Amino acid sequence: MAADFARIMTQDRNWMVITGAGPGIMEAGNEGAGSERSFGVNIRLPFEADANPHVLPDRLLNFKYFFTRKLMFVKESHAFALFPGGFGTMDEAFEALTLIQTGKSQMAPVVLIESEGT
Repeated sequence: MAADFARIMTQDRNWMVITGAGPGIMEAGNEGAGSERSFGVNIRLPFEADANPHVLPDRLLNFKYFFTRKLMFVKESHAFALFPGGFGTMDEAFEALTLIQTGKSQMAPVVLIESEGT
């Protein structure tokens, strides 16, 4: 579902897709968008894999701290589509919502997408 959504957003809307550049849903988003329309904001963690192969090296930013990574997500985004995830996804969602609510970021659509079959 994430790959299809990203494909539609990049082809029909001519948008870029920004993900955390990791595996799973993030990789599906980058794969659907294609490497030319994907941008990655990666976090360097001791036991995590490198960025997924669908993000070109010149479209990948590596961060040491979560707060700077989240700031880049929000600063460069005009809309947010959040797919099911874990604590990191929830943290990023609440960060975006808080910055929008407090006027620290521009108004932007925030769409929560549920898993198929739920």
